[in-house]
Amino acid sequence: MGSAFAVAYLEGRRGEDSKVLGMDLSLLIGVGATVAGMYGVADKATNELLESAGVGALCVYASNRGRDMGARAKAEAATK
Repeated sequence: MGSAFAVAYLEGRRGEDSKVLGMDLSLLIGVGATVAGMYGVADKATNELLESAGVGALCVYASNRGRDMGARAKAEAATK
């Protein structure tokens, strides 16, 4: 939960600047940390931490996309 909070805070703090090379920061951190942990770039404990932090960041990405989709669906329903 800590990594999800940290990534969400970071994205909120950066606002519209939270994209890197057109990718959401949460997706970039999530994929990067998860892959790094899976491929064993460090010792076992650090790899587990990287994977956990990556999964937290991916949860932020999924939550943001779900919220955006819900808001669009609500707007579309209101126009019908």
